[in-house]
Amino acid sequence: MDKTNNHQKGFTLIELLVVIVILGFSISLIAPDMYSLFNRVQAKNELSKIKVVAKLSVEKSFFSGANLEINFEENTVIINQVPGKGLIQTDMLKKITSDFFTFEKTKIVISQGQWQGSKVVNLTSSPYKQLNQLTLLD
Repeated sequence: MDKTNNHQKGFTLIELLVVIVILGFSISLIAPDMYSLFNRVQAKNELSKIKVVAKLSVEKSFFSGANLEINFEENTVIINQVPGKGLIQTDMLKKITSDFFTFEKTKIVISQGQWQGSKVVNLTSSPYKQLNQLTLLD
């Protein structure tokens, strides 16, 4: 009498389906948290970028002797070099559009490296409930 062993190695279709369902359920719990974390990181990065550009504007104004304006309006920050020292018309140096924040209309002037105006910009909307102001210079 021959004994044949029909026992095959591997997983059954039911076992594979159970594993796929468990993975899908786990991912559905984690994915929304990851998405909100990604948005928070992007928003913080955007604020950091605006602060750095403001600080660099002071340095540019100091070393070039130029007058600069930083204009905050709605979700846009525009840095202009204003007429003076050979410049006939206003020259836009940088424009930053925010996907996360809306700013109160604010105009800041930097004259030969000297900050003139508020160092704080009010935020009319922000993804962070506790954040209603942006401090540009410490």
